[in-house]
Amino acid sequence: MALKAVLQSLDGVPESLRNEYKERDGKFYLDIDGIDDHDGVGALRRAKDYEKEEAKKAKERARDLQAELDKLNDQLLELRKNGVPKGDVEALEQSYKDRLAKREEEMTARINSLTSQLTNVMVDGEAMRLANEIAAKPEFVDLLLPHVRGRLKLESSEDGTHITRVLDKDGKPSSLTLDDLKKELQGNKAFAPILAGSKAHGGGSNGGGGGGAPSNKKMKDMSEHERVTLYRENPEEFHRLKKEMEAEANKG
Repeated sequence: MALKAVLQSLDGVPESLRNEYKERDGKFYLDIDGIDDHDGVGALRRAKDYEKEEAKKAKERARDLQAELDKLNDQLLELRKNGVPKGDVEALEQSYKDRLAKREEEMTARINSLTSQLTNVMVDGEAMRLANEIAAKPEFVDLLLPHVRGRLKLESSEDGTHITRVLDKDGKPSSLTLDDLKKELQGNKAFAPILAGSKAHGGGSNGGGGGGAPSNKKMKDMSEHERVTLYRENPEEFHRLKKEMEAEANKG
């Protein structure tokens, strides 16, 4: 039996294994030597550190580009003062502008690429981690993932550091932590059938029809509870309706 990394309590844990957990902030964490050597943890940490360093370098390049622009503008002013023919000055100015525009385009593309990579690590990666922690089974992760991912956003500060911001239910920045979001999702009755450790079953609110939702109801018209229950009771029908909804969206 695999040991869970984080537990809310030690109830149900064999006495011989309880000493392997350390309590911190009301939770019990599995005390693991060499966790940084684990393939998943090590790769995620290295990727995060790499992207932070690359983002810092990109900002430094942007500052260098601005300094170069200021220098070129000073050179153009000096040329005008020295009586260089207007046509030559204009040609030189256009050449500088084209050169700077190209550099700026390259820098913008680079920064956008780094931001995308950071989002993959700090938002998509955290969403996947959290969904895996609360899902009762691996096959439920894909169902939870969009709801977790929609509550996370990458934010950057003036000093170049980045954080994973948790949004509130209205999609606005909040002071919530990832643990707060985890507790909120675990307390959502609509997700009860697919959450790890949930004592709720959530099958009665849709009439107990066996399939989670009326057969003539489209996916887009279902409530979250109906979707979750349908996925648990009839995954084949769930995926059929999901593909149908996606096909309609693509046509639109």
